[in-house]
Amino acid sequence: MPDVKDAKEVVTDPANVDGFSDTHSEFRQVNTKKAVRALRAQGAGKGEARTLISDAVRDLGGRVDAEVTSSGRAAGSDLKRAADVWYVPVEKIRKPS
Repeated sequence: MPDVKDAKEVVTDPANVDGFSDTHSEFRQVNTKKAVRALRAQGAGKGEARTLISDAVRDLGGRVDAEVTSSGRAAGSDLKRAADVWYVPVEKIRKPS
């Protein structure tokens, strides 16, 4: 079963981070699907993986934000979905090997 140490390895892996072309920010966004998939492959459930990633990002000095999206109103009420968005400090991301 993975722990926060394992999650730190996942979120600092350059293969799981987006935005390397952004040179104006101190943070890079963690690719949600890749990071969750990596921890699920180690035996974590989906919710547990998300919690471990949030804890790891905070321990590394990163940010955990929420993103709310709205879907169309074609069939009735306006549906809103919230998702965690994780940002890791650039200096914590491991160099590609």
